[in-house]
Amino acid sequence: MGGRILVAVFLVLCGAWQVQAAVANCTGAGRFADSSDPTCRNYTLCVYNSLNGRYLTYYNRCPTTSVFNPNTQRCTTNYVCNNTSTNKPACVDEGFFEDENSTECTTFIACVALGGSFIETKYTCATGSYFDPILGDCSFNYLCPTVCTTVGRFANTVDKTCATFYNCVASPGGGFVLAQYTCPAPSLFNPKTKLCSTRYKCT
Repeated sequence: MGGRILVAVFLVLCGAWQVQAAVANCTGAGRFADSSDPTCRNYTLCVYNSLNGRYLTYYNRCPTTSVFNPNTQRCTTNYVCNNTSTNKPACVDEGFFEDENSTECTTFIACVALGGSFIETKYTCATGSYFDPILGDCSFNYLCPTVCTTVGRFANTVDKTCATFYNCVASPGGGFVLAQYTCPAPSLFNPKTKLCSTRYKCT
């Protein structure tokens, strides 16, 4: 009987250590790249829990059309995986592209080819709109992955499969905390009902 109790205590302690080890991966709030992921799509969201003074750990993956940019702490279509250059030019092609130095999706870069090189010009979206990297333009319907303006669930407009969504939760210290979730297959996120549904058709 005593042996069984010792084994039970040992297993509980092992489980507690595993939880601590997972929490210990977070040393601050924010999103952090998974250095072991060669695709640069995996990242960890660390959210501070004021009730126990620890961090909640959420493991996420960027949509298939994007990778995780550790500089801006968000999924992007412009970031080059494993690129260590800090002086990389913003323009590699003509068009409108997200400003990787912006954490609020309010600015973008216009790239114009001229004489074998590119002219880079930074612009700011109209108040209340954000730059949508897929649309290549500012949009009042786009939810910036780093910005929550109200609580609730919102469609991830970057994900054209309609499988992922954002959940904005009020933070105890003020402001909002944003987390990305994926609907269980074969369901998709319905932006009207704000729920995962097997009846919703992705448009």
